[in-house]
Amino acid sequence: MPRKETSRPPAREAAGVFSESMRLRLLVFTCGASLMAWEIAGSRVLGPYFGSTIYVWGSLIGVIMGALSLGYYVGGILADRRPSVGLLCSIVAAAGVVLLIDRFIAASVCRGIVTMPLGARMQPLLVSVVLFLPASVLLGMVSPFAVRREAKSVGTMGNVAGRLYALSTVGSIAGTLAAAFYLLETFRVSTIILMLGGLLIASALFLWLPGILHKSRPVSALLLAAAAALCISVCIPASTFDVLQYYSGQQPIIIDELESAYQHIVVLDRTDGFRRQRVLKFDQYEQSSVYPDSDYEPASRYTQLFYLPFILKGDIRSVLIVGLGGGTGPRMFHKFDGIEIDAVEIDPKVVVAAEKHFGFKPDERMRVHVADGRVFIQQSEKKYDLIILDAYSIGSRIPFHLLTREFYEDVRSRLNPGGVVHSNIIAVIEGRRNRLYRSCLKTFNAVFGRENVYIFRKRGYGTVGDDESGNTAFIAVPDQKRRVGAAEIERRAHRLVKSGDFNLPSPGLAFHAKQYVHKALTENLDAVPLLTDDFAPVDLMIAAQLD
Repeated sequence: MPRKETSRPPAREAAGVFSESMRLRLLVFTCGASLMAWEIAGSRVLGPYFGSTIYVWGSLIGVIMGALSLGYYVGGILADRRPSVGLLCSIVAAAGVVLLIDRFIAASVCRGIVTMPLGARMQPLLVSVVLFLPASVLLGMVSPFAVRREAKSVGTMGNVAGRLYALSTVGSIAGTLAAAFYLLETFRVSTIILMLGGLLIASALFLWLPGILHKSRPVSALLLAAAAALCISVCIPASTFDVLQYYSGQQPIIIDELESAYQHIVVLDRTDGFRRQRVLKFDQYEQSSVYPDSDYEPASRYTQLFYLPFILKGDIRSVLIVGLGGGTGPRMFHKFDGIEIDAVEIDPKVVVAAEKHFGFKPDERMRVHVADGRVFIQQSEKKYDLIILDAYSIGSRIPFHLLTREFYEDVRSRLNPGGVVHSNIIAVIEGRRNRLYRSCLKTFNAVFGRENVYIFRKRGYGTVGDDESGNTAFIAVPDQKRRVGAAEIERRAHRLVKSGDFNLPSPGLAFHAKQYVHKALTENLDAVPLLTDDFAPVDLMIAAQLD
């Protein structure tokens, strides 16, 4: 009697861990996570060229949200016309390949667009469209496809859609947290992009896995080609991501590179034509430079302005410095016996770089605290003779919460009687682009009193014009008994130099004392806003300086 054959259900297809439904849900989760991790990493792609302004984040968020909307719309149309797993897998794999391409072209695209006369708003917007729109549109098409594949009837459509969009959102949360709390501190941006592209290609292959041998050969060939592209990408370094491309005509040597939660940190050695310099960079912006062969003598002369407060208060015994950089500022005060220094730095990786490469060695008189400068000042009960605010830098790195009236009021509360505040701000002080300078001056005056505020402009070697962005020292002595005139400032500076304690390389303290900005005392500030926690359009003012 012939044996009766019985049909067997496809293994793991109707139910089980590797059913199509489970693989589809995993794909939805993975795409949501990859998209948001790509957005967070995108801030580091744009940061070296356009800073971390509200315009950068607004461009990223706006373009990606717009791309998702377009992806949902197009994906819904395609899903109704051809709801095949093969097409869905091809879309996801294509998104992965786009990320692999972005890994190689991102720096070149940014470098090209930053030279275009588009302004601080349009430049990051255009870059976001070029780099982030294509992959985001493709990833936006995934959820409509998944809903179409999962829904068995119109009666279950709402439940399926809600479940899958919730799963995609959970994936987005996971991707956001993973990128912000782990990936950016652990891997290079180019490596993260490679990982995300590889994850998307692997997810597409996993969903299509049962069909590689039995279903559409073109789709299988496409996915295998994407996998091959991934393998090739792993073997090729993303050399165009090298931030040192900005040093045209020079051949710097990278000493160290660190990824932190705040920036990409580069330590390099270069020559200025005569001497070897060691440079600390945050993204593309130079923060500190020293001569390592001369006991880490500062190569950047703007730090000489830190000694100007000695002209206004001779007896300084305690100093708080907000913003560490390479540790040059704390080391300048450490050479004076009896002065105690507290340095506050928000980024622990900056402390590592300063200690390892810039001769910064904390001890019982020179302490370093890893904290936000404002939070430290609010929570500390210690008072100081001098507080130096040096957390502002070139480009767009000016934390708005360290420029407001409320912050300066906290700073004033931490001064000893007769204490001095010194704030180094990169600003334009002349012309139509000087709103940042004038708003900072208005806020400084409001807290410390106009008669107690002194402004000095860094001039001399390497100085830009007053109609360009440059170092400007805002100094306040809120408890002074009388205002010190310009002539007396110069006389006191010469006496300090003659004492031998302030023998600085050219241009020197006496020269900087002559750069007192006389008109600051009578500047009309009615047309600019007072900077407060509630209203501080700092990014807008920076953009005006750069335009």
